[in-house]
Amino acid sequence: MTNYFNGTIQTLETRVADKLSDYRFQHSVRVRDYAVKLAHDNGVDEDKAEVAALVHDYAKELSDETFLSVIKAKHLDSDLLNWGNYIWHGVVGAEIIRDELGIEDDEILNAVREHTTGGAEEMTPLSQVLFMADYLEKGRDFPGVETARQITDQSLAAGVRYQIVHTVLRLVKKETPIYPKSITTYNYWLNRGLLKKVKGLILTTALDVNTVLETAVKAIDGKKANNIVALDMRNVSLMADYFVIADAASNRQVQAIVTEVKDKVQAAGGEVKLIEGFQSADWVLVDLGDVIVHVFSTEQRDFYNLERLWHDAPYVDLTTLLIAD
Repeated sequence: MTNYFNGTIQTLETRVADKLSDYRFQHSVRVRDYAVKLAHDNGVDEDKAEVAALVHDYAKELSDETFLSVIKAKHLDSDLLNWGNYIWHGVVGAEIIRDELGIEDDEILNAVREHTTGGAEEMTPLSQVLFMADYLEKGRDFPGVETARQITDQSLAAGVRYQIVHTVLRLVKKETPIYPKSITTYNYWLNRGLLKKVKGLILTTALDVNTVLETAVKAIDGKKANNIVALDMRNVSLMADYFVIADAASNRQVQAIVTEVKDKVQAAGGEVKLIEGFQSADWVLVDLGDVIVHVFSTEQRDFYNLERLWHDAPYVDLTTLLIAD
C-alpha cells in the first residue's frame, strides 16, 4: 500500500501499463527504479519518488485533441496552446493524473509537471530526483550519460545543472523553440554556486575564459583548419562567452582537430564538458564551458552558416593567435 495512491503499487503499475504502450511502460519502470535509488541516496521520500516516477509519462501517448481540451476546460495558461506533447504530457498530464488516478499530493504533481521543463528555486528535491531519473534511467545511452550519472551520484544539484545546460544547448543547436520555464530553469541553475569538482569530475573550468579561447584556437590552427573565426557571444547569447568556428576538407581532419582541442584543453587544466557529433564528423560541437567550438566539414559549414545566424556577435581579433600562412 502507498500513502499517495488509493491502492497498492502493483495496482498503480497496472493502471499505468493499461494507459501506455509496452515500450513507454518499460521506460516508466526503469525511471521508477532509478528514482527510488536517487531518493534513497538523497534523503527524499522513496514512496513519493516511486509514485511520481511510475506516473510521470501517464499522459504521454494521449492525442493532441485531448490535451487541448484539458487546457481549455481547466483554464490553464493559454500559452500552453502554442506548445506540444513534450510540454503537455508533464504540465497538462499532472491534471489528468489527478483526475484519473486520484493522486492529490502537490509535490508529486509538481514533480510530474517539471520532469521535462525543470524548475528554479521552487524545484523540490523530489522534482530534482524525477528530473534526473528520467534523464539517466538505464535505457539511456546518449553521449555523456555515464558522466552525467557519476556527477548525479555525487551531487543531485550538480546533475540537474548538467542536464538543463546540455538540454538547452542541444535545443539551440537544433533551432528548436525553448519553453519559457526551461529558460528560467537554465538561468537559475547556471548561476548557482555549485562545487567546482565532484570527486575529480570538473563541473566548471579551472581556466579563465581567455586561456580556454586561446588554447582552443591554437589547437585548431595547429591542425590546419580552414577559416578559423571566433565570435564574442557575451551580449547576444546565454550559451557561452565565445564561439569558435572552423572547417576542414575531410571528416577525418574534422576528427583530428576535435581530438587536438580536447587534448590541449585538458592538458592545460580545462574541462571538456561534451563532444557531440564526433562519429559522423559533419558538425562536431565541443563544449568547453564558456567557449563552444564548432568544427564543420566545409560543405556543412556553408550550409549552416553560423556566422550569419549570429550576425549580431562581433568577431574576435585572432591575429596574435594564428600561425601566419
